[in-house]
Amino acid sequence: MTGTGTENDPYIVESWAELLSVMEESTNYVKLKENAVIDFNEIYPEGIPYNFDINAHLDGNNGEMRNAYFSNGGCAIYFKDTKNLGVVNLFINKPSGYFSRSAFSMGKMSNCRFSGIIQNGKLIDSYGGEIYNSSFRFKFNGGEFGGSNDPYRIFNYENCQFILSGGNAEGGFAISHFKNCKFKGTIPFEFNPDNCDTCVIDADVYEMSNATGYTHSIANSEKIPSSFTKTGLTKVTTAQMHNVDYLQSIGFPVVSG
Repeated sequence: MTGTGTENDPYIVESWAELLSVMEESTNYVKLKENAVIDFNEIYPEGIPYNFDINAHLDGNNGEMRNAYFSNGGCAIYFKDTKNLGVVNLFINKPSGYFSRSAFSMGKMSNCRFSGIIQNGKLIDSYGGEIYNSSFRFKFNGGEFGGSNDPYRIFNYENCQFILSGGNAEGGFAISHFKNCKFKGTIPFEFNPDNCDTCVIDADVYEMSNATGYTHSIANSEKIPSSFTKTGLTKVTTAQMHNVDYLQSIGFPVVSG
């Protein structure tokens, strides 16, 4: 490990053991060695054993944490301020119930990607998180996506993409706001964010809550319940959703790339 842990000279780590030694101090700045891979299957083959709080400012440097298995109700990983990290090939099979924690709690994350399978339990649980420019690709065989537990601490996503599949999920996106986000695949739980601002919903949705708020958002009318109506949400067909001229004509902002 090199560096002094300052913003201009972060600790450079390449293993979980090195990260453990510096991650709990909130004033530390830590950076993974370029393209480093932390394989939890090699470190904890029987599953994440307890809570890990990554309080340091962590730059993943386009590296990955992979193959984490969550089965213990009390185990979780907390990211306070993290960027440029892949957290991939997760498997979450935690017991349900009030005393079972989610797999992750998050403060601020940017340019991160998450993927895996949720069998049971909850992926995310936070008292007010900020997620920017990140992606979530998950298959649900049950369980929940999750969200905030505190109406005074909204979970915010901006410029994020959600690619979901599966079925039998219990819930997700509670007390959450989305801005410039896109939803694809299948949403296997009630779609009930507090607000979607300039979002694209191009996913098969089993159920949508009319209590949900929308602003300048569009949804594929062929994939959402026909009975759903809400001010601020415009229904479009598949063809219209891919027609730039049409979207501009209805005032929906189109960004190239």
